[in-house]
Amino acid sequence: MAEDPPAVRQKPRLLSAIALERLATGKAARSSHPAISNEDLAEHRPSAFSRTRKALLQSVENSLAMGNGPAWLVFGLGGGLIGYFALPYEPALWALYPAAIALSPLAWRARSGVGLYSALMALFVVLGVALGAQTARLVDAPQILVERVDQVTGRVVRVEQRTPARARLTVDRLAIEGLPAERTPERIRITVIADAGTITPGDEIDVLARLGQPPEFVMPGARNIRRELYFDGIGATGFSYGRPSRIERAAEHRLSFQSVVHAVERTRLALAARFSQTLQGDTGALAATLLVGKRDGLSEESYEALRRAGLAHLLAISGMHLAMMTLSAIAMINLVLALHPSMSTSQSVMRWAALAGLIIASGYLVLSGASTATQRAFVMIVIVLVAMMTSRRALTIRGVAFAALIVLLLHPESILGPSFQMSFAATLALVAFYGAFTTSPWVWQMRASWQTSSLGPMIRPISIVSGIALTSLVAGLATAPFAAYHFSVGAPLGLLGNVLALPLVSLIIMPAGLIALFLTPFALEAPALIIMGFGIDAVMVIAQWVASFDGSRVAIAAITPHALLLLTLSGCLAAFFTARARLTSVLPLVVLPFLGVFQPVPTILVERNAATVGHVSTGVEANVWIDRSIARGSRFSVEMWGQRLAIDEHTHATPTNWTCDPLGCVLTLQGGETIAHVLDAAALEEDCRLANIIVSPLRVPESCQADLIIDQGVLQEHGATALIRTNEGGLAIWPSFATRTRPWEQISNQTE
Repeated sequence: MAEDPPAVRQKPRLLSAIALERLATGKAARSSHPAISNEDLAEHRPSAFSRTRKALLQSVENSLAMGNGPAWLVFGLGGGLIGYFALPYEPALWALYPAAIALSPLAWRARSGVGLYSALMALFVVLGVALGAQTARLVDAPQILVERVDQVTGRVVRVEQRTPARARLTVDRLAIEGLPAERTPERIRITVIADAGTITPGDEIDVLARLGQPPEFVMPGARNIRRELYFDGIGATGFSYGRPSRIERAAEHRLSFQSVVHAVERTRLALAARFSQTLQGDTGALAATLLVGKRDGLSEESYEALRRAGLAHLLAISGMHLAMMTLSAIAMINLVLALHPSMSTSQSVMRWAALAGLIIASGYLVLSGASTATQRAFVMIVIVLVAMMTSRRALTIRGVAFAALIVLLLHPESILGPSFQMSFAATLALVAFYGAFTTSPWVWQMRASWQTSSLGPMIRPISIVSGIALTSLVAGLATAPFAAYHFSVGAPLGLLGNVLALPLVSLIIMPAGLIALFLTPFALEAPALIIMGFGIDAVMVIAQWVASFDGSRVAIAAITPHALLLLTLSGCLAAFFTARARLTSVLPLVVLPFLGVFQPVPTILVERNAATVGHVSTGVEANVWIDRSIARGSRFSVEMWGQRLAIDEHTHATPTNWTCDPLGCVLTLQGGETIAHVLDAAALEEDCRLANIIVSPLRVPESCQADLIIDQGVLQEHGATALIRTNEGGLAIWPSFATRTRPWEQISNQTE
């Protein structure tokens, strides 16, 4: 055995004279300094504010280092857009553009880091306001503000078959009898009597129609339909007297963008009709919804079952549909290419499959109608597929931000709609959650232990089911605030419905639907559609079973706009920051209780034209219902009131507490006030003398002695109005419009 080498003895290191002198001087200097006390240390310790500021700056720098800088900029652009719509008056473009130019040097001077992105974010906020203002000016067009009955001719650009005998048409290239061209809207939307397939996009029609101002709020805080129609270029809505007649004109063979759009719309209608013939009833209607985005034929019962089961998102073509369709195509193409001997060993198989998937995704985008959610999903799919072809990371927050930027530049007004908000909330939450989840060390350790375990084959199916459940849970939590704000309803059993139904959608329905679309030009789609129909029927059985439980639908009181903004801010902070910095997302939630979460519950609701007055009553066991003044009033308004106030449909009771006669109705409130709904001028004198509150579609004279008057003038200026009970016990007016200063809030004071 070899002996250990002898230990090497090191010589002691000698210090030079100069080193010894320095050492001695240093010791003397240290001994001459007095000892530092704890009080001195506390005095020189940074304050809590400076420590918090430093930690926050470090968190922002870490977020920027992770590549989330573009997300912060798009967040600023979105904030600017929301600020534009919240402004009381229309901003001046001549002031916005110089403000943006003035902020540009600040960004140039900062050059990098937090300072650069702070300046850029301020710039993007201003650009967001300017984008909203510029878009409003570009889409501005004449509106019909007073009801009129005229002969209308125009070109159909969109057909929505609401019932087998009624369709809602969007019409442009208008000529309205008695209305000069400079006062004619760009587009109108009318409901006509028309059987399915009799009118198609591109047809020229002639019809007698009653046209009027686009609909407004049904109550304060509700959906602003008129603003949505304004940005769609629709300046009037109405209905027809009789069936429209088609105008035969010489066919135009000139290729244009509109001709392509009309051809696509006709193709979608033809495909929907063809699928509905092969698959009867709701099965065919749901197949048409999933493949071409036409959901006109679905019954109300099936829609309600899907909504209660948390599966209503299947009816709106979004990222899930596009991803399933694209992945199905990639899997099929990858399988076909892998069967070829020379391609099976090539590393470019997946790249070719991704390229083919991109082409198929583009076609599905066009066929599905290219809604806001589909546009967002398409941009995300493009980013993912390009990343696959270039071997880069696919799903990032930066990619979500880029998709949001594209959608906002094309449709700035979509930021206020549920489609944009819910689709991006779900996508951002999923990308952020799985980005943190999959990089966690304990997740990798658990996955490695599963792969080496003998229970691996059993764990695999469980992991798939748990993945679907986790995805549904994360997406559901992310979209819950927006669902509460826009729809005032929730589906607590949606997790169960999605876990049971989504495997059928991804493994049977969408792949079979893709094959059916490929085979349709050859008239061979029937077998694939039948397989798709089996999957759809199974999904409907699941939806009806889940919907049969008592707790499948929960009414949620509408939350306030500022509560939604704070919840959105909290979610964005959790997504953009990393590690412990995500705890900053709690700060907006701390402020939330002090500002109020839910909108006030009105005591009295008054329709825009005062045809219906609703009293929000509370009965036995705190049951709430809307007691409308007259039975012949607007049922639609009452239903919308009930939905907004989270009141079940069956509680929209017939009048119980109102005392009515042909001249109007009278009701005594719990606070002792008497409210009179006056429908005839003959009752004004008496009701003005006896009632505390007068509501009337007429002009009430100034001599009326009532304490509170809501008449034609008030409603014309402020729109649908509500009365809410104050803390002092009185009643206060809650108007839809404080002032009408925006271009989509126009009214007319004279007859056209």
